[in-house]
Amino acid sequence: LPLAPPPPSFAQPLLFPMSSSTIQSDWENRELTEIVQLNILQITSFLNKFDLSTRSKLAKINEKLNSLERTLDFCETAVRNTGAGVKAEGDK
Repeated sequence: LPLAPPPPSFAQPLLFPMSSSTIQSDWENRELTEIVQLNILQITSFLNKFDLSTRSKLAKINEKLNSLERTLDFCETAVRNTGAGVKAEGDK
């Protein structure tokens, strides 16, 4: 029986042979790219969490501010009405 040709292996020369320094440089570039990508993902994750947290805190502060404004309006109205009643009695 005739033997099938051996499968191509990494030991065979590449179509575009690269020197070991070129390969090392390529790996370093890929590693740097991966580090940058991971850092961008971490920054994006942090910013998204910060955005959610900030929006939540601002919404709570807004609710408290609205409540304080309503209370202040109520107090101002009560003082005006009391002052108007005192003036009306004083005019008698």
